[in-house]
Amino acid sequence: QGCAVRQVSCGALHAAALLTDGRLYTWGIGDAGRLGHGDLKSRASPTLVQALAGECVAQVFCSVWHSAAIVVIPPCTTGGVLYTWGSGHHGQLGQSSRKLSLTPVPLQDLYDMSVVVKAVALGIYHNALITTDGEAYTWGSNKYGCLGRPTEMEVVST
Repeated sequence: QGCAVRQVSCGALHAAALLTDGRLYTWGIGDAGRLGHGDLKSRASPTLVQALAGECVAQVFCSVWHSAAIVVIPPCTTGGVLYTWGSGHHGQLGQSSRKLSLTPVPLQDLYDMSVVVKAVALGIYHNALITTDGEAYTWGSNKYGCLGRPTEMEVVST
């Protein structure tokens, strides 16, 4: 469609491709909402994530049950706002509920604090990020100490 692929990410059951113009496409098994298309349908070929159409997606990340993307908000060029979608049953979406999110939703707590996300890593039930200020955040399941915190408690929001 006239643009090259800038980045790809593969989860266990789905994949995503980010084009040089910031458009995001996903495909694979759609249960748990991991594709971000607003439904639970699977897609056999790359399909534009309409909820992020018109946004400048800088990076995309796929895990087993969920996905995430960094969306750049001008004038920032080194980071952006983190969006998550898919299964949040272990708090891995960083949202206030543990429900499914069928479309990308920004991490409101970080957005409200004007946190600019630079890098992200997704685990199966937990995530971590680094901000442009060098701060680290973790959330989701802390089983086996995955969050780097001394408790087994799951953290739903960042």
